[in-house]
Amino acid sequence: MDSLDRASAEAQIIKKAMKDSTFRASLIADPKSAIEQTLGITLPANVSVNVYEDTATSFNMVLPAASGSEQMGSDIGSAADCSGWSSAAECAAECTQCGNNDTTCQPGPTEE
Repeated sequence: MDSLDRASAEAQIIKKAMKDSTFRASLIADPKSAIEQTLGITLPANVSVNVYEDTATSFNMVLPAASGSEQMGSDIGSAADCSGWSSAAECAAECTQCGNNDTTCQPGPTEE
């Protein structure tokens, strides 16, 4: 499988987990393997995946990486190419050509 949009991949995984209780259990027990098998991809060895299940008495929130730390790109299995920015966090927060719009980061207009 070629590059897969992260949002689409997450939606596909969540949809399957909502319909298939066996898959849901495997996703919670070993998320990286479950995702790799379902999407037909191999995530980089240095990538970890955490899956948390909301309950009636708890919910989970995902924060972006802290400033100065690297983030995964919008493509599953690839890191962002944040050339021109001082950090991946700055790229994701400020770049008009990447972050949440699913394109590969290139030097932005403020860098020209």
